[in-house]
Amino acid sequence: MSKDKKDPLFIHITGENVVGSINADGHAKVDVSQGSAYKADDENFERLFELLEAKIKSRPEDPNVDKQEIQEQVNQIKAEAAQEEKANLNKLERWIQNLSRMAPDIVDVMAASLVGPISGVAAVLQKIAAKVKAESEKKD
Repeated sequence: MSKDKKDPLFIHITGENVVGSINADGHAKVDVSQGSAYKADDENFERLFELLEAKIKSRPEDPNVDKQEIQEQVNQIKAEAAQEEKANLNKLERWIQNLSRMAPDIVDVMAASLVGPISGVAAVLQKIAAKVKAESEKKD
């Protein structure tokens, strides 16, 4: 008597934040894809910089750093980051470091806002902001 052969089980999982583990054995086929549709021109990118602008406006006056100076640095970061793959990472890192020296609270907001499923330039900004924040904490 012959054993019946079953077709292999096929599982397809797609999402923006796929987390977990999949155990498969035998002839099972598993396809997991993760992605994000967010790009520099998306509302989430704009929302980040709107949040930073609001934080700058709500900051108490500082005799050492004008709010306009902080805003100009944020505008430079935004303009460069909007170039996505063409963005100059050295400039972004240098400007975020400058921002960290002028207004570390703004870099904290940037790092905290760039969590969850992100891609492209947002991921780059997240890494640079986290690196700059960690370097500044080591100095303290």
